[in-house]
Amino acid sequence: MAYWDENLLQGPPPADPFPQVVGITVHLTFARRAFALAAWYRERGAAIVLGGLHVLSCPADCAPHADALAIGEGVHLWGRILRDADAGKLAPRYEGATAIRPIATIPHRAATSFRVDSS
Repeated sequence: MAYWDENLLQGPPPADPFPQVVGITVHLTFARRAFALAAWYRERGAAIVLGGLHVLSCPADCAPHADALAIGEGVHLWGRILRDADAGKLAPRYEGATAIRPIATIPHRAATSFRVDSS
């Protein structure tokens, strides 16, 4: 297993040895780049797993670019994802715990006013 982070300017994406599974963290501001990397690896035979905040908030936008989505805390999902990939049974979606709750589940609170001291 190897870790590569494009944001740390670690050179071109790893290709030797070529990975069987590639996990990419997707954030909205870099989604196009993440999808381009996913396409590059996928065209060459790697299984693509996408995770991150953009996947959590917009899974339908990310699904066409991946073989599997990791939704929620990826640390808890990777063992299962890699075991499934090794067995050739990668699921389209893996869901783990998340601290983010859908807005509809957050109880409504009356607005609170604050006094600002301008002194």
